[in-house]
Amino acid sequence: MEFQASVEIYAEIASLTPLFAGVTYERLEGYKSLQWPVAADGTDQPLLYTKQFSFPDGKARLFPLAYSQPTDQVNEEFDLHLNNGRLLEHFHEGNLTYRSPGISEQTPDVFVEVSPALATERGIKSGAGSNWCRVTARSASGR
Repeated sequence: MEFQASVEIYAEIASLTPLFAGVTYERLEGYKSLQWPVAADGTDQPLLYTKQFSFPDGKARLFPLAYSQPTDQVNEEFDLHLNNGRLLEHFHEGNLTYRSPGISEQTPDVFVEVSPALATERGIKSGAGSNWCRVTARSASGR
């Protein structure tokens, strides 16, 4: 290979892979984030399907599903349902991206979001470093 720098390697990848055509070193300069889909001409539309869906008639395909109860029901000891949300900057709860320079600095600390009413009830104070909150799941407690 005759590449002199990583920018040249990426330019070749982008030229061969349409999905990456709009992502360039210049556009990412200074850790600027881009959100898919990224258009080659720079006219990105980070919101999909604002006018129509990718079907010939432009309509979405929706399929009803039967509701099923969560297998881990709340009880007196474990009285909350935890939903581990996702962050735009991180892949798979940050298992790999928390170690990536430039990405990890965007969200350096883990956090818990609760409603104001629940925070008052449990004595949880708002703000970075103002309070530690221990979250324990039934599966992690051995019961």
